[in-house]
Amino acid sequence: MIEVNNKFNLGGKTAVVTGGGGLLGSEHAIALLQHGATVLLTDINSNSLDIAVDVIEKHFSNSSITNNLKSQIMDVTCPDSIRSVSDDMKGRIDILINNAAIDPKQNKESSALNHSRLESFSLAQWNLELDVGLTGAF
Repeated sequence: MIEVNNKFNLGGKTAVVTGGGGLLGSEHAIALLQHGATVLLTDINSNSLDIAVDVIEKHFSNSSITNNLKSQIMDVTCPDSIRSVSDDMKGRIDILINNAAIDPKQNKESSALNHSRLESFSLAQWNLELDVGLTGAF
C-alpha cells in the first residue's frame, strides 16, 4: 500500500491538471495524489484521459488514494468548457498545473525540424498553438 508523503502535505487541497491525458499529466497527478491532494485531471481527448486514469489507478493499486482522483473533459480554449468544469467542482482550486499543449506526432515522411520551422506553420496551426499554450493558461 502506498502511503501519503507528509513532507509536502497537500491534504485538503484541490489540484486541477490540464492536458491530463498527455505525456506528463498522469505523472503530475501521481505526485499530487502522493502528497494528499484531490486531483481533477482534465483533457480534451476522452480516450487519452481514460488511459491516464487507468495508469494512475494501476500505480496506486489496492489503495484508496484513487478516491481523490476525478477526471473530466475540458477544452482549455473554450471558456464555456472551463466554466462548466468550474461549476461542476463547486469549490476552490488551490493548485493549477497548466499542462495542456499541442504535441504533434512525427512520422517517417516528416521531421521535427520541418514542422518546427516558422515558415512551415499555417496561420491556423499558429493560432491553435497560441490558444492552447497561452490563452488556455490565461
